[in-house]
Amino acid sequence: MIKDMLLDALEDLGEEELKRFKFKLHTTTAPGDKNIPLGRLERADRENLVGLLVEFYEDKAAVLMVSVFEDMGLKYNASKLSKGMNLIF
Repeated sequence: MIKDMLLDALEDLGEEELKRFKFKLHTTTAPGDKNIPLGRLERADRENLVGLLVEFYEDKAAVLMVSVFEDMGLKYNASKLSKGMNLIF
């Protein structure tokens, strides 16, 4: 269910927003976490990106996505994902 929610959030992004999201994601991590290699991010479609998020950040993936959305100024997307997380957690 979490993967579906992450995928839905990414599907709301246009192509340029997705490109910017990948760049921001590469430079934004929680302390102690490793960054997803930029090459893997650049090649990833939305489905693969969800897989990378879960592989690298596990249960922190959704929180990190919200943080990146906020950093991008995508307050609606951040709020929508946050509300979805409250239903699950």
